[in-house]
Amino acid sequence: MTIRAIIVDDNQDVRELLTFLVLEAGAEVVDAVADGLTALAVLTTGPVDLVVTDYQMPGMDGIALARHVLQQYPETTVVLVTGLITPDRKQAALDVGIRHVLMKPVRLETMARLVTNLFP
Repeated sequence: MTIRAIIVDDNQDVRELLTFLVLEAGAEVVDAVADGLTALAVLTTGPVDLVVTDYQMPGMDGIALARHVLQQYPETTVVLVTGLITPDRKQAALDVGIRHVLMKPVRLETMARLVTNLFP
């Protein structure tokens, strides 16, 4: 089974790193975009299994993006990536249905293990 993923981060270097990590973990990266609205547009073009999104982005943050994704595409898994995991942030993620929050910088082993466990 091919795992189709979208990477969402407003920082190009982080977007490129996350793309590399997800590819190395065995998934296909459908697109890597800088904001939530663009990610939502990409989702309309075909099924996606995984959305890896930054928490803090201009316009629509990762929690708001996840809320939209999980309401419209409940079969999609959303992984939140953040530089700071606070109890409030963790609770907000859980409240919208995000079950996986990764701390930046994300390591290859962490992403590979996550993808393998999510999509055995």
